[in-house]
Amino acid sequence: MPSNQDQTGLALAALAACIVQTLGERDATFQKDFEARLADAYSRLRDSGGDHLGAIEILANVREFLKP
Repeated sequence: MPSNQDQTGLALAALAACIVQTLGERDATFQKDFEARLADAYSRLRDSGGDHLGAIEILANVREFLKP
């Protein structure tokens, strides 16, 4: 069974994806722009050398939820 922290991260990722998809329905460029910034944030955290595994997992999950 996933931990409470894992479940919270998944819920946060799902919620972020829902918001992005909803805003993307109103602005055709919004989701594409968001995904570019998401990739940048992911890269920065990954390359920062710190212990950011939880944050990186949430960003990766958002990316997965946004896939068609």
